[in-house]
Amino acid sequence: MSFRIRDEERGIDSPTQAEEIDTRAPFQSVIHHITEPKTPLLQTSLRAHPPKVKTSLELEQEELEKIPKFKAIPLNKKIFESKGDIGVFCLTKKHVSEPQEFHFATDERIPPPAAMADLFGKLSLNSEPSRNHNPIPRNTTPNPFHLHTEKRGAEKEKKLAMDLLQKQWEEENARIPKANPYPYTTDYPVIPAKPEPKQCTRPKPFQLESLVTHEDEMQKEHKERHIMEKEEAQMRAFKAQPIIKEDPIPVPRRSANP
Repeated sequence: MSFRIRDEERGIDSPTQAEEIDTRAPFQSVIHHITEPKTPLLQTSLRAHPPKVKTSLELEQEELEKIPKFKAIPLNKKIFESKGDIGVFCLTKKHVSEPQEFHFATDERIPPPAAMADLFGKLSLNSEPSRNHNPIPRNTTPNPFHLHTEKRGAEKEKKLAMDLLQKQWEEENARIPKANPYPYTTDYPVIPAKPEPKQCTRPKPFQLESLVTHEDEMQKEHKERHIMEKEEAQMRAFKAQPIIKEDPIPVPRRSANP
């Protein structure tokens, strides 16, 4: 019985699902705002000195306050009508450059060639004698230099070419085989006698300085070794020494007197 009573009490206290849905419905329409952070009031903040350093927001606000205020001026319409006197400077359009002829000093020294009509006028009998006795200057034609070095070089080249031709001719003649002429005899051809046979060469012993020095060194080593062996044998030989009866160093006797 007690169990059933407790279940009924729980059913009365706890709302049903339908009631829960009705109660949640009005809370869903509430608009949530962004929470603004607030500095906590601590006891240590009252005891400690407040910070003197300004925050970035304060510094930015001060910089914005220091900026001078800009005020636009209305545009003057005369600027469009002026030719650079008011407002932006206007560049004048430059004229196209015209090419001019070059004036060289050679043109003054050497005048241009005369026309054909002037030449025929000079050839005529009725032509007036030229008043200007100064002859017309002409272009100077350079003459080549005759150097002795060029002559010597040409002679050397000619000599070298002749030497090469001579060597080539000698090499070509050396390639052509030449037979000895047949002896003119009546009976039989003369056969040359055979040369006498040479004696066989007999080899002779040769003597090197290195072998002589080697033999001398070997003899020296043999002598030194013989002397060392002799000394060692003398040292190994036993020789008894005589017994000394008398003491060579006299020792004073002690006196018997008290």
